[in-house]
Amino acid sequence: MKRSSLYVLAAALIAAFTIALLPTQQPVSADDHGGKEGQKVIHEAMETLGGTYREVRRQMSKPDMNADTAEKLATMIKASVDAKAYLPATASTDDLKTSYRVIMNKLIVSLANAENAALAGDNDKLKDYVLEANSVKGEGHELFIPEE
Repeated sequence: MKRSSLYVLAAALIAAFTIALLPTQQPVSADDHGGKEGQKVIHEAMETLGGTYREVRRQMSKPDMNADTAEKLATMIKASVDAKAYLPATASTDDLKTSYRVIMNKLIVSLANAENAALAGDNDKLKDYVLEANSVKGEGHELFIPEE
């Protein structure tokens, strides 16, 4: 089995275990997107993702910081899973609701792959997955953050 296939398999398993171990959240009504609480969770998760992403970018080329980078990526995965439990207020159609979940899944997988690469000491792969996660973020922002 190729090394990249092992990364994907390991990332999928980590994501599945992470999701299974998280406390269950209240189901979200399709009408209210989780209300103010849901919007607060999404906002806080995105703040965590943004701040932690900057830290990961600064240290992803430093092999001696891989353990810390892996911990930061685990924090980002948790924030992503928390945000995925709710829908942004701008997800107004069924297509947008589906797109949000798909984008969040892609983000979680990219971050899990990055964490695995950091744990394995593969900084080239780590950079690739971190940049992939950033690209996914761009997709989400394009769809769900209204232009002002």
